Order: sequence, then structure tokens, then C-alpha cells
Amino acid sequence: MIDLHCHILPGCDDGAPTMADALAMARVAVDNGISHILVTPHHMDGKYTNHKADVIQRTTEFQAALDEAKIDLVVFPGQEAHINGDLMQAIKNDDVLFADETNRYLMLELPHGEVPEYTSQMIFELQAAGITPVIVHPERNHGIQKKHELLYDFVASGCLTQITASSYLGVFGSEVEDFTQRIIDAGLGFVFASDAHNLKDRNFRMQKAFAKLEQHNGAEMVTWMQDNAKKIINGDDLEPSEYHHTYIKGDVILILDSDDLLTQDAVDTVLYEWKKLVGRPEIGGITFMRSTDGVSPIAKMPKESVLSDHIDFRVNQHISGDCCETLRTSVFKEYMFPEIAGEKFLGEGMLWTTIAFSYKTLYLNKVIYIMPEYRTDGLTQAGRKMRLSSLNGALLNCELHMNKRINLSVRLKNALLKTCYSFFLHKGIKRLVIETQYVGLILSVIPFGYLLYLYWCRKYM
Repeated sequence: MIDLHCHILPGCDDGAPTMADALAMARVAVDNGISHILVTPHHMDGKYTNHKADVIQRTTEFQAALDEAKIDLVVFPGQEAHINGDLMQAIKNDDVLFADETNRYLMLELPHGEVPEYTSQMIFELQAAGITPVIVHPERNHGIQKKHELLYDFVASGCLTQITASSYLGVFGSEVEDFTQRIIDAGLGFVFASDAHNLKDRNFRMQKAFAKLEQHNGAEMVTWMQDNAKKIINGDDLEPSEYHHTYIKGDVILILDSDDLLTQDAVDTVLYEWKKLVGRPEIGGITFMRSTDGVSPIAKMPKESVLSDHIDFRVNQHISGDCCETLRTSVFKEYMFPEIAGEKFLGEGMLWTTIAFSYKTLYLNKVIYIMPEYRTDGLTQAGRKMRLSSLNGALLNCELHMNKRINLSVRLKNALLKTCYSFFLHKGIKRLVIETQYVGLILSVIPFGYLLYLYWCRKYM
């Protein structure tokens, strides 16, 4: 395993203070499955300056100490270069180390508290010089946390990102942990690194992070990220992620099935209603109605318009029936569906519920979408079979819908389904309890979940 961001080089910054500390960190790194480390002391961040020649010399000395101590670890010289007005000149002066020997990939740090206004211009200048910025720990940047589309724009422009294992495991709090998962699900995270500083709070956690990634996003995603780290350190091309849709350029998106239709005035209606919401960034979507005949909505609205969200309006009030969701493109790109290796189905309600934690939706009783072939019979059974063929996605959906914002009856139903799906995956009760935030709910339904599992085995298997 390759770690592209680590403050293990002794005596350089706020990482390992002594050679003894660095060797102790190295032993833990090897135990964590790490075989190669790009040492990245802070450079030009206003507090630390670690010149290229000094880092190379210290890395050589550190490698000799590792070899003498018989620690099976290879280290490469690097820097965590802080974005600032002098960076381009430092590169011209040959005082900046890259992640690779071809000077292609630069480990670039933004200030923790903001994204400077000149960042896009600096990225353009780097790219014009043939340099690909790898933005380090974007999940912990306050500016990106407040304005998620900044990260998408950086990636769309050609940047890569390095997310921190500890962030993904909740070391920096649940909000950073959740945001990290969303970055991964949106296809905006390219590599994991430890950003280890010590053996206490800033330790190596790579194995645990990859284990969680495999559970949530599948083994293929783990392989893809690990391959990316190798390609970066070798200066090779990276295979693009299939998650983020850079080709979407409009302000609003509507998803239309190929065998369905829009009404003649649908586009004008969508644009007209969205123009009314200029200056309302808290509203992430407008939901219109679907119909089989172009007149009568499938979902039954209690009134002509409702400003709410998917959880409070549709889930908690049990308002069922297909609707036509339109979203700000930036919101759609922020909340991409997770891709789970070997699975092809994930209910779209998972997307609408996830968005509901951050954005409002305006529901309008206006039909713009026609489904000539809509059938109410057989949909439940077909959906159940698809979920049973995509069990990991079904588990993610159930866990999401046990959130305390959702009413108790829905939470209990999803706890029941989660236990049932877990039995299909041959997960024991202990593992089932470990893998949920809602232990009490799960424990209360385990016997019933097992009975449902036996019934569905007879009915569907």
C-alpha cells in the first residue's frame, strides 16, 4: 500500500519530532500494510519552510535509518506545498518537490479556513505548466464544506484530490466523516492517504479506511484508489472516475426515462418556476407531477404547492407515487449515487432522502411528465427482487431511512428490512449490530427479520 501524504520525516514540521519517533511511526505504518510513503513536510505555509534540497537529504538519511532498523519501508521525498502567491516562483526556482519524479503531480494544500479567491487562477497557472494539482484533505477545508460545488469545479477542471483516512473514520467529527463519504460517492475522491503526524490522534488508519470503503462502495473502488496512488507516484495517467458527470453544463437537471414523455410546455414550465427561486440557494429542487394521461397526477398532493423536503413531506406523510424531480445541477453533482461493485440497482429514494438533510424542495401540483406504461401491479414484487439482487445497496438505503428525522413506523420497517437483507448476506447478529448506528432498533426486530428472511427465501429464491 502507498501512502502519499505523511508527516513522518523527523524534525521538519509538526510531525515526528525525532528519528526515534519517526522509526516508531514507520513500524506502525508497516503493520498497517503500508510499503511506500511519500514524505510530505509542510512547505511555505507561513510556519514551516522545507526546501527541496533539505527534504531530499533528510529523506536519504531516514531511509538509511529504516534500513539499519530493518523496517521494510521505502520513503520518497516530497512536500505538502501550501498555495500562496510565491508558489509558481518557487517551482521555477526548483524548490518544490512533486509526488513523482516527472514533476507532474503536486500535493497542494489550501488554507484550512477558506478557499482563496485566487485559487482557480493558481490552478490554471499550474496546469498551464503541465502540473496536475492533487488537492489534499479537501473534506476538512471550511470553504469547501460551506460551498461543495467548489470541489466539483476543481475536479472538473482537471485537479485530483487526496482524502484522509482519519477523516473517513470520524476522527475529525461526524460532519467531516459524512462529507468525506459524500465526496467519495460523488466520484470526487481519488486517493486515500494517512496524513499521519504521530501515533496518537493523527495516526495511520489506512487499513480501517479501506475496509470501510469496501463495505460502502465495493472492492473495485478500493482497487481503483490504490491503483491511483501508484500511478501518481509513478507519474502515470489516471483512469477517470465514472461517477461525476462533467458533461452536464446546465443549471437544472431533469431525468427522463427513454420510454416516457414530457408535456409540450414542460421545459418552459421548469425554467419559469426555477427563475422564481433566484436567490434561494436553500431550495435544491422543484418536484413536479407525473401522470398517465397528462392530466391526473399519480401522487396526490394535499395542496397546489408545498415547500418542504423529501423526508418531512413524502416519507413521513406517506405520500407515494412517482413524481418528476428537477434539481439544481450543482446539487445533483454533489449527491451522486454510490456505485457498488457487482450491483445494478439502488432505489432513487435514497438520493432524495440524502438531499433532504441539506436542501428544501418545492412541490408543485403541475403535471409535466407522462408515463403511458405506468403499472401499479407488480411493482412491489419487481422492486423486491431487484433489491435482493443488490443487497449491499439495499442495506445502505435501510440504514439511511432509520435516521431519527424519520417517523418511527418507517424506521422500524427499514430496521426489519435491514435485518432480513443481512441474513441473505449471511451476516450474523454480532456483525449486524456492529454495522448500524441504530442498535436499539435493530435488536427490537431481529426475530421478525429472520422470519421475513425465511418467508422470502421460499417465495423468491
